[in-house]
Amino acid sequence: MRLFRRNPITTSPTKEEIARRDKTIDDINKEIEAKNFEKAIETAIKLIGDCEKRDAFGEALGNYLAAYTMILQGTDKISLSNYDKARTHLMRALEIYQLMEKDKKHREEARMKGAHALVTLATLYQFAGKYNEAVEACRKSLDIFRRYGDKEGMKNANTIFFATQGLRINEKINETLGFWDKQKSTPLVRCPKDGQRCPLPSDDNEGRKKCPLYKCPLEP
Repeated sequence: MRLFRRNPITTSPTKEEIARRDKTIDDINKEIEAKNFEKAIETAIKLIGDCEKRDAFGEALGNYLAAYTMILQGTDKISLSNYDKARTHLMRALEIYQLMEKDKKHREEARMKGAHALVTLATLYQFAGKYNEAVEACRKSLDIFRRYGDKEGMKNANTIFFATQGLRINEKINETLGFWDKQKSTPLVRCPKDGQRCPLPSDDNEGRKKCPLYKCPLEP
């Protein structure tokens, strides 16, 4: 995906176009509340097409809502296909907001909307088990929320941040426990080189090659 489009981004919709955009967004939210996720996604994608040439905010919101709905559709798990689609939509929304920051008139609003998109991106990463990426997205959003004093935004970002940190720690603990369980089930032998007990069976040639001593006398 290109980070920047060649054509300058436009934010000059007519009043009628803004009214249609706002009505469409209301319709999407209603479909989400009714859990008609497929319909909500379909309408959001149509909004992207309708706004692409004239209404940058509308295009970004369409991408954001499409991704947000895909995440809701997956609850706490998300398919690889939907993950890729949702991430593409969120990255597109962030790209648009980044471009809009160049215009002082829209800078603050674009940054704030971008921060909320980052929180949603963090949620997506968390569901996909990409905890490091989720934490990084939260940190970026928190920087923006703090700058503009958005307490509600900070609360939402911190919720995802600490939940992700907990999942990441839990994953590390499980990895460690799994390692020690494996060690407990492995017979120990005395290494003739240093007298230490080594969790490598004396007849495991491949295992001995992984020994930190390597030049172990047991090696044939």
